[in-house]
Amino acid sequence: MKILFLNPSAQLGGAERCIAEMCRVLSQQNMLCKVVIGEPGPLQGEAQRQGAETEVLEFPQELKAWGDSSLKGKSRGHLALGMVKQGAKALGPMCKYAKALQKIVEQWQPDIVHSHGVKMHLLSSLAQVGAARRVWHLHDFLGTRPLAGKLLRWRSGGVQLALGVSQAVADDAQQVLPSVQVQTLYNAVDTDYFSPGSGDPQRLDQLAELPPAAVGTVRIGLVAAYAKWKGHSLFLQAAAALQRRSPIPLRFYVIGGPIYATAGSQYTEEELQEVAFELNLSEQMGFVGFQSDIAWVYRSLDIVVHCSTQPEPFGRTIAEAMSCGRPVIAAETGGAAELFTSQVDAWGIPANDAEQLAESILTLATQPTLWPALSENARQTALRRFSLDRLGKELTAAYRSVIT
Repeated sequence: MKILFLNPSAQLGGAERCIAEMCRVLSQQNMLCKVVIGEPGPLQGEAQRQGAETEVLEFPQELKAWGDSSLKGKSRGHLALGMVKQGAKALGPMCKYAKALQKIVEQWQPDIVHSHGVKMHLLSSLAQVGAARRVWHLHDFLGTRPLAGKLLRWRSGGVQLALGVSQAVADDAQQVLPSVQVQTLYNAVDTDYFSPGSGDPQRLDQLAELPPAAVGTVRIGLVAAYAKWKGHSLFLQAAAALQRRSPIPLRFYVIGGPIYATAGSQYTEEELQEVAFELNLSEQMGFVGFQSDIAWVYRSLDIVVHCSTQPEPFGRTIAEAMSCGRPVIAAETGGAAELFTSQVDAWGIPANDAEQLAESILTLATQPTLWPALSENARQTALRRFSLDRLGKELTAAYRSVIT
């Protein structure tokens, strides 16, 4: 079987790691994978390491700028007008790009064209793919993007299957794409790489440019891209509240960076540092840039926090930290709520509630006797639900279902 993956971004965010993992499990089953990417970047090397061929078919500038994400917050009228203006500029480049995609399909002759991202879904729908089956992989809630959702519904006639990264995403997609078969395919993590073990807290302090921590310091970290909905501001508010209330020394870390190029949707590190300074957190808060080798970071933290303020499609950080056997505090929202059982293998909190986040951090930080059971249960859940073996079996079954 030959699988052609399409993805607009080459940065190693959640969708791109998902593609690399699928290339790995399919290559292990002697399937041929090729990844076409809309820009050069680290996904190229990662996909190649997992056994896939790659090709960069770079987006023209008009195509990079097209989309409704840059117009969020506008009124429906302004949103529609903005999309029309963008579409008028992008129409020619879109048709040209679709023809280039079609040429790749004709040359490579895949059995499955598996696209990721709204732009690639639409572009692949404009290309003739012959006998290949179309699969759309959905990493976001289409219901929050009404214009993009309408475009996808319009172009969904030739789609044999849509895969949602959680049941929440799949349910949302079924409302937007009523004529498409939709099923859930949870993301996976490498449970051998993301495994329990000793960390390196001193290295974490050095990267964060913090002095050595006092004996008994509990380290709490938020691992996330700098998208504004990932809850960085909420995390800083909770940290500020705890510096006045905690009876034990606490140290907080923000690990990540602005890995995507979407204007206005991400914080810069300077903006977050300024907020930390205003909250008098400079001595308790460290910033560590994006780490491609991330497992040691999880192992260096005593508590890992997930606090997205909007419904999370999946919540990869939760799965990775659980696989490392770390106590996790996670917002029970969207697909993230499906990944754990609160107070069994993680600690659930309501979304967008800085006070509840602070209380939960304080509870776990001051009661380390809770950690062993949470850690062991988290690891067992990760092995059972998020393994690459499970992904390979379910993905292969999905492909065979659309081919037969």
